[in-house]
Amino acid sequence: MRRLLLLTVLLAAPAAFATGERVVLTPSSNPLAETLCFSLNCVKGGSREAVVAMRPVKGGVEFTVTMANGQRRLTHLSRLNGNGKVSSTDLVRATSLVLQAIEKGPVQGDGPQPTAKKTSRRKPMRLIAHR
Repeated sequence: MRRLLLLTVLLAAPAAFATGERVVLTPSSNPLAETLCFSLNCVKGGSREAVVAMRPVKGGVEFTVTMANGQRRLTHLSRLNGNGKVSSTDLVRATSLVLQAIEKGPVQGDGPQPTAKKTSRRKPMRLIAHR
């Protein structure tokens, strides 16, 4: 019984210490404030581990996570619904991506994807015909 209790405590201990991250939300009216401040420590300034920013873009809002060292870990684009707000399912998706980006590392969000440049290669002219 003691071994089972000890094993349970050892497995649960890292999860208990995983929620100590200090984040800054910009702007203060960020729709992720309720869900992020529940699991992370939201601060107004000072020392922090990450900045979660929201900015309006054409057709929606863009959420970005930037760590204290300047590394950008997430860019996620959420569409607006008919009322001009982000839907609750998109907020849940954005919240889970933000938490994953802060705790685990860079995450591929639903942001604008970079397009590869197409290069057209011309075939070299043949001066001699081959069969």
